[in-house]
Amino acid sequence: MGRATVLCVVGLSAAAGLFAAQQPDLSRLAGRIEAAMRDLEAPAVAIAVVAGDQVIYEKAFGYRDRERRLPATVETSFYIASSTKSFTALAARLLAADGKLNLDAPLDKVLPMLRLPPPLAAERLALRDLLAHRLGFENDAVIHRTAYSGDFTDAEIWALMARSRVQPRVFSYGNLGYVLTGYAIERAAQKSWKRVLAERVFAPAGMQRTTCFPSETRECRSRSLTSGTVRRCGRFRSRPTGRCTRPAACSRASVTSPGGCW
Repeated sequence: MGRATVLCVVGLSAAAGLFAAQQPDLSRLAGRIEAAMRDLEAPAVAIAVVAGDQVIYEKAFGYRDRERRLPATVETSFYIASSTKSFTALAARLLAADGKLNLDAPLDKVLPMLRLPPPLAAERLALRDLLAHRLGFENDAVIHRTAYSGDFTDAEIWALMARSRVQPRVFSYGNLGYVLTGYAIERAAQKSWKRVLAERVFAPAGMQRTTCFPSETRECRSRSLTSGTVRRCGRFRSRPTGRCTRPAACSRASVTSPGGCW
């Protein structure tokens, strides 16, 4: 299907008072978006401009499926990639407020199955360190399996974690801390991290079209994509990394890439 759909959702917001004096001139906005798409080789973009609590402009550009010439619409589900991390962190904080998860407890109390190579020790770290990207270790094998291939079991992940690579304990952006946070959320809530986000974050916020389950996206439910893509919807395991679960999925529509949400 070629480069079918890439996440590129743009939101512009402003306080209501900003536009009280005059309506913004959006006449050149479409041309600028189209030029940016050409420069970035982006197949699809959806944009909304919000003034106060009113949507004053919304438009989709490009194609959700280039081969079949299916245009993107304002209803198209876009893969939000690492924006999933923000929702995951919020879910962890909500569980902490419930008294079910302690963000500052030694990590070995929160994830007793976690083993780290010396001189690292799980009891010297906390979930807050994972959320702030100050781990002090990295593990490419875990990232690859949880974010790209989807080929893993929980037991394999914990065995791989024991062979993590030590690095300076300073800020270093990555997926690994959120993979582990996802496990902590599941252990605390006794349900999948996807279900926790659905119930504790998306539903209360009225985000009715946001989901971490690819099978629940509008495209999968309506079977508006190719049959081969639809058959894959919801099949892959994932952790809340905000990445495509397998490289092939990135060249198809984003609904096949359950490493994050839509």
